[in-house]
Amino acid sequence: MISVTEIVLIIAGFAAVIIGFFLPAGKEGSEEMMEITEREIRERVDDALDSYRTRLDQMVDDAAEEGIGKAERALERLTNEKMDALGEYSDTVMNEVNRNHSEVVFLYEMLNDKQKSLKTTVSEVTKTADEARQTAMMAQETISQTMED
Repeated sequence: MISVTEIVLIIAGFAAVIIGFFLPAGKEGSEEMMEITEREIRERVDDALDSYRTRLDQMVDDAAEEGIGKAERALERLTNEKMDALGEYSDTVMNEVNRNHSEVVFLYEMLNDKQKSLKTTVSEVTKTADEARQTAMMAQETISQTMED
């Protein structure tokens, strides 16, 4: 890639060659060369410089477009990598959420089973207590009847 400094030096070199070509070499130059005025030389140099400026602008535009293209490709690649990493992370998180959900459902079912078991045990204890009260009352009645006899 040609740098801006090199391009400026090339333009200056071409300008020096053009000026050297049109300036007479001492008094021995041809009459045609002597007729060229300073104004004509400047016009020709300006035309050459305009041409080189156009080329320089085109080269700068091309370099900028190439840089933008490289940056876009690099950003696309980086975006794809980040999206892949995010996808993997979301899979990991979803697996962890599913595992935690399964554990919670298992514990909930176990608590429900314990609650049912506890209710059954409480109702059996209540029933047994009622039976024990009835037996105690019957025993008391029997004792009362026996004492009366």
